[in-house]
Amino acid sequence: MISAETQSNLKLLRSHAHLLSEVELRRVRTALRKLERIDEIERAELSLYEFVKQAWNSVELVEFIDNWHIQLICDHLQALGDGRIQRDLLINIPPGLAKSLLTAVFWPAWLWTKRPETRFFHASYAQSLSSRDSVKCRKLIRSSWYQERWTRQQHPQRGVQPERNAAGLGEL
Repeated sequence: MISAETQSNLKLLRSHAHLLSEVELRRVRTALRKLERIDEIERAELSLYEFVKQAWNSVELVEFIDNWHIQLICDHLQALGDGRIQRDLLINIPPGLAKSLLTAVFWPAWLWTKRPETRFFHASYAQSLSSRDSVKCRKLIRSSWYQERWTRQQHPQRGVQPERNAAGLGEL
């Protein structure tokens, strides 16, 4: 996260921007965009909920509509991934409230940014649902939004490896 001191300096710089030449102003704007992007990435790495809000449009065509249950589910999934919840997690809410998206699409993709060795098994009462969610997760990982932030090229120690299909036949 951007420190309070840096935020204060940025605020001061913005208030004095009119004193800068056009070249200096362009450099400052470029530096500010880089800092904002770093802050955005750090927020997404620290919080599944923030990751979901940022990544939503990479998977869904409909606008993200926030609600208390989304943050609650994200907090519990994050606790499960961090080991703060040691037992199973049961999420029991009505259909259409993003359970599958949160648990089978966003959560694995987010967890892989931290622990790329983690494996997931997608299952459902209907193969079409587990396939749907696996395809959406793959779509998210292949999205420019995700690739620009968490590929091996950007983070060699923790980036996501190329995907393999179930038969191990190479990249999909």
